[in-house]
Amino acid sequence: MAKKKIIILGNRGFLGAALYDFLRKKDESEIMGFNSSNLNLKSPSILNQIINCADKNTTIVSTARASSEPDPLKTFNQDLAITSNIAQFLKKTPVKKFVYNSSISIYGEDTANLGITEETKIAPSSHYGISKFTSEELLRKAAKEQETPFVVLRPCMIYGPGYVGLPYGPDRMVDSLVKNNQVEIFGDGSDRRDFLFINDFIKIIKIFIGDNCCGTYNLGTGDNYSPWNIVRILRSLTGNDFPVIKLKRTKPKINQKLDISKLKGILKDYVFTSLEIGLKRSLRSFQGMNSFNMLNTTTKETSL
Repeated sequence: MAKKKIIILGNRGFLGAALYDFLRKKDESEIMGFNSSNLNLKSPSILNQIINCADKNTTIVSTARASSEPDPLKTFNQDLAITSNIAQFLKKTPVKKFVYNSSISIYGEDTANLGITEETKIAPSSHYGISKFTSEELLRKAAKEQETPFVVLRPCMIYGPGYVGLPYGPDRMVDSLVKNNQVEIFGDGSDRRDFLFINDFIKIIKIFIGDNCCGTYNLGTGDNYSPWNIVRILRSLTGNDFPVIKLKRTKPKINQKLDISKLKGILKDYVFTSLEIGLKRSLRSFQGMNSFNMLNTTTKETSL
């Protein structure tokens, strides 16, 4: 019997790297990873390279996306080029399953909705959200032509050790606390949204790889939190009543909550990592990285 394969597209990014490392330790399948250093997903030449690696025993998970550019339209065009090439591959190559990592941004990023389901109106308000929805549709159509089981996951913001992109959220707040002994929030800090710990993301992806399900699923905890929730937890963890700097709001307030009823049907009794435990692990990681960077800098200065 042919050995099962799992291919991770984008295995150097935050999500893809965590998933790739986890599966190599925990899964008996042959695990392969592609990223910009060994495969240019923006080029049509990728087709033969992936086709030669994939077969009907192969599950492909795509976390690939273009590098962020100062011009969001340029990033958008590169994202679509990546998707177009992957779609061409799917049209030509039958595989066991394709799992695409999308985003809840397709519902709109500047909205107030406390009951976002998979049937909620699609209304992206950013180039990123538009590219994610367009990619969903292109890949879904290509998978259908080969009758390939297709899964779309729409995660909320994912945080945790290893994330250096630092969007506004838990990781940026932890990073600022470790480096500057302060935390910044926008407006009155009353925004509310869901945050998913990276360990939960990779474990849930593994469940979807092994399950026979297909379709579209919102990915989150089903709870929502404000920046002040994060501040209170960080103060409790550190015993430090650090200052909170209030910045002028630049975007409309967000108040979102996911309905994960459909997801729970797959996860059964899965227990999510609490925000407190996730922040504790992130804090340790960022403190470790900061200590290493300080030691590295001191060593370099001493050697000069």
